[in-house]
Amino acid sequence: DAGAAAPLRLEASQFDFINGNATFAGNVSLASGKELTINNNASNNNNGIHIKNDTDAYSGALTFHTEYSGTDTNVARIQGGTNGSNGILYLQTADTSKTLTTALSLDFNQNATFEGNVTINSNSFSLNGTAPTMTVNSSNNASGFRINVNGLDADGDDLFRVQDSGTTRFTIKRDGEVGIGTGNPGYKLDVSGSFRATSESTFTSNLLFPDAARIKLGTGQDLQIYHDGSHSYIQDSGTGVLKILSSGVTFQNEAGS
Repeated sequence: DAGAAAPLRLEASQFDFINGNATFAGNVSLASGKELTINNNASNNNNGIHIKNDTDAYSGALTFHTEYSGTDTNVARIQGGTNGSNGILYLQTADTSKTLTTALSLDFNQNATFEGNVTINSNSFSLNGTAPTMTVNSSNNASGFRINVNGLDADGDDLFRVQDSGTTRFTIKRDGEVGIGTGNPGYKLDVSGSFRATSESTFTSNLLFPDAARIKLGTGQDLQIYHDGSHSYIQDSGTGVLKILSSGVTFQNEAGS
């Protein structure tokens, strides 16, 4: 009917391909299990771009066939989720057995997941935004490191954190406090555990020791100085004697006498 806006229906037995331009003023629908193929070879429609409308795991997928040699091989798919999930785009590749492997996925929160190595062929790597975060970790988030730039994370105020098997090994806070063996340093350098200095160290302020903590001197820790909460002690043990060398020695009580 030339006077009516009748739809156009093309059956597979009546239609193979369009050789030229085609303009549709309305929607173009694909029946279940059918594909829309765009290629440059009418005799080989496996080579090109396929838009599928299946009921299987590739429903709604945009498929690129990069090679064709008698079988359907070497394809890439951009797919809006799989059955039971929405809002994710997958870039997938397939080997000659048509086994799909996901190389890149993008979710609705703008998160990108790469399943392989990432190579940056430039001089720099930038994190942009008001509170960007870079995290490198294992699949269970127990090991790896995290860098937060100008932002607060779930732990409070990390700038940099290294974890191993769920244990924090090293932390730098936004206020400049550094923790070794602790995720919550309370000082400019907070070490949970022992440390060793193999050269001279200079301190321009006090060294603070809690009750019962001891200063131990000598290879065998023969000389110890400590306060037990009630009394103060200079304890010398091992070989030799305790010598106090000075041009003069004065002992005073608390009152200065």
